[in-house]
Amino acid sequence: MDESKSKILNLEFRKSYSNFLRYLLQVKQKKEHHYLTLCYYFILQDRIEEAVAQFAHLNKNCDKIEHQLQYDYMAAYLDMSVGYPIFAQARKISKKYLDYPIQ
Repeated sequence: MDESKSKILNLEFRKSYSNFLRYLLQVKQKKEHHYLTLCYYFILQDRIEEAVAQFAHLNKNCDKIEHQLQYDYMAAYLDMSVGYPIFAQARKISKKYLDYPIQ
């Protein structure tokens, strides 16, 4: 990886990300919200491939995960990043939320 791409120049973000990584090292059993948060941090750094890899740790076959809305949003976002030009998963997920009570 290019040295300039691996440096986080935003000090507040770098501190937040570092704190989260330290926290993850202390967690004995990773839960879905840990992987969702890690995916989010990778996306903010434009590290989409790594976000997709971490997202794969989540149980994709479960309809009743604790953070279903966040999971679906992340799945749709990642599909928009790597599913070009079809975006099949993002289309399917977005239809699910057409009548969602919060815009």
